[in-house]
Amino acid sequence: MRVRLHYDRGTIVIEGNVHVPFARWDERCNHYRALAYRYRDIIEFLRQEGVEIEDHVLDNVIPSPVYDVELDFELRDYQKEAVEKWMRSKRGVIVLPTGAGKTIIALEIIRRLSVSTLVVVPTLALLEQWKERLSVFGDVGEFSGRKKELNPITVTTYDSAYINAEILGDKFLLIVFDECHHLPSEAYRNIAQMSVAPYRLGLTAFPERADELHELLPDLIGGIVYQKTPEELVGKYLALYEVVGIRIPLTKEEKERYRRYYEIFRSYIEKRGITFRNLEDFQRIVMRSGSDEEAFKALRALEQARRIAFSSKRKLEKLREILERHKGEKIIIFTRHNELVYEISR
Repeated sequence: MRVRLHYDRGTIVIEGNVHVPFARWDERCNHYRALAYRYRDIIEFLRQEGVEIEDHVLDNVIPSPVYDVELDFELRDYQKEAVEKWMRSKRGVIVLPTGAGKTIIALEIIRRLSVSTLVVVPTLALLEQWKERLSVFGDVGEFSGRKKELNPITVTTYDSAYINAEILGDKFLLIVFDECHHLPSEAYRNIAQMSVAPYRLGLTAFPERADELHELLPDLIGGIVYQKTPEELVGKYLALYEVVGIRIPLTKEEKERYRRYYEIFRSYIEKRGITFRNLEDFQRIVMRSGSDEEAFKALRALEQARRIAFSSKRKLEKLREILERHKGEKIIIFTRHNELVYEISR
């Protein structure tokens, strides 16, 4: 018995008189078809059944050099453990606290495998950071809204990867999902499902989601293969820390503006009878905003309300007070919007 496999727009077409797991009959082509991420499972099944395979699925994979380079760091003990645990199956999620060096672990895995690699990140800022770190391997491609460049190692954002999933799906053997808790959302999961990459690495500090969609991660990229909590690393590898919450009231003017914008969003929700049970419900409004002008206005009003809350005048005053108190010390400030960064830096 013989089958022929090839990639087609995020799927694998199985030509031949054989039924394989995860595949469905497609009357349009009179062949079985499966989502591309089942490629590894399909190959293993066919080999176990002794079926002869004519495999063209990987014909368009970008060739990769062997990354015989000296990395400018030495792995810590727990990072070595994480790499070894992941290498056993070459799939799965590594969970480590922020600042524990997840990127370094990914670099070591990329060096060891030396195969074409796609790194998927949430933001353009992180894209730039990854490109800088990955440059030790040579020229790094960028596949984003501003550039479409495919190299043996390429960095993209979740948004760009989702939009171009069919194009990227048969180009890489290793796919790295930074902040992989974003992946299970209704749209982004297509990135994983439409990729043939047999090797999959997820990195995150917080794998759980309020909507429980994190339960899809084992299917999309593999289960958690290694995990350390902040408490396990604090003192030796991470600085001691304390979380202090400070409540800042809005000014009278800010409250009025916030309520005005939020009312636009609330009215739209009530009018459409929308209830929020999980994150997916909100994402449906986002998807609807492309064709529904009221949905677009509601989301824009919600974003304006958030900006007022995040950039409150009293918050800046409190921040100035804190900076004065810790004058001369090393301080890092995280904000949601660039405008606030510029305001703080003045």
